[in-house]
Amino acid sequence: MKRLILVRHAKSSWKFVEARDHDRPLKERGVLKAYLVSENYANKIDNIDSIYSSSANRTLHTATIFAHSLGVESEKIIVSRKLYEMNLDDFFRFMNSVDDNNKTIILVIHNPLITTLAHNLGGMDIDNIPAAGLLDIEFDVDSWSEIKNVGKVINFITPKTLT
Repeated sequence: MKRLILVRHAKSSWKFVEARDHDRPLKERGVLKAYLVSENYANKIDNIDSIYSSSANRTLHTATIFAHSLGVESEKIIVSRKLYEMNLDDFFRFMNSVDDNNKTIILVIHNPLITTLAHNLGGMDIDNIPAAGLLDIEFDVDSWSEIKNVGKVINFITPKTLT
């Protein structure tokens, strides 16, 4: 069994108009929502083997918040530029590189990919995974390279469902 937890980065700030997209920080409200979702999720998961984060500032900050709330050591956060502006084909290539010793991983990524994955892997008919949204999917496979079909959605948490 493999368990893939997809997290969309929390709400980012447009306050610094001169900042490149890659460098945009989280809004204060985004930080609060990331803590809200991650703290709620903490009692629904036992062990996270790795957290993979896009290299964008807002995703790395979100990944750090989730690691803190879930009790995951910072050494288990793996930053990858590949997760920034990734499409579906890139995603499957990336998953082929994930160590199969990892049973449960978190990917902190961007839209529209996370919504595409909700459709393709979660079988969900949804228009948008909101900022700080979490989708937890279990797959009856032995290798990350085998997650091509719809898995079983275990949890779907958004800030709105918690407030």
